[in-house]
Amino acid sequence: MSTAQDVRRKRIQSDKDTLEQLDDSARHLRQARADAQGELVAAQAKLDAIDLALDDVQNRRRTLSKSLDVTRSAFLLALWAGVMPADVLRAIFLAVHALPDKKWLTPDHAMHNKARARRPFRLSAVCRQWRKVALDTSALWTYISPNDKFPDVHGDLRAVDVALIRTLLRRSKRALLDVVVIWSNIVCTKGDNLCEALALISEHATRLRRVYTMVPPETAAPPSNGHFSTFSRLYVTRLRRYPHPIAYLWP
Repeated sequence: MSTAQDVRRKRIQSDKDTLEQLDDSARHLRQARADAQGELVAAQAKLDAIDLALDDVQNRRRTLSKSLDVTRSAFLLALWAGVMPADVLRAIFLAVHALPDKKWLTPDHAMHNKARARRPFRLSAVCRQWRKVALDTSALWTYISPNDKFPDVHGDLRAVDVALIRTLLRRSKRALLDVVVIWSNIVCTKGDNLCEALALISEHATRLRRVYTMVPPETAAPPSNGHFSTFSRLYVTRLRRYPHPIAYLWP
């Protein structure tokens, strides 16, 4: 009997010793966890400070980069505008004008080319010298293509676009014209401006080099004034997917 009690007593003592060891380990681990958590908080604060500093550096770099681009552009502009002879500048303008129109590569498919339409106005806005040379280079102003994405409240061509066409016709002088007028996707309840624009273009029929039009039926008649002496072929067709006539001319 005493032997069994001794065994139980030793077992109890062993378990108590183990519990004390586990308690000591738990205390050490809690302390280690608290220390690590403190270090983590400090590290997070340091990381946040680094992130703020990095954001500040990146913002300053972006600002400086933009400022540098502006300064470099102004420097190059002053350099080119001040020393380039007018004849060289005109040759460059003519080379730019001769670039192929990626939105009008075949006679039967053309689209409004916003970049090409804006090109002469952007070149002429650089400085006085560039404006003078641009205005003297009639070939720069030969692309006539109103943007059908911005009609007026009636779905018609805007009055400002008619004025723009007048300006292009005047500045292009006697140079041959490329005309793209696409107005088939607009519900046009009043087409006075569109008709006026086509009438203006028809007055310069002898200068037309390439023409692509897709307009409502009431304005689809080809220009009747003048002679098409600059063309070798005239195409007029009607595609099944488009309800309006399509006319395109190719030299």
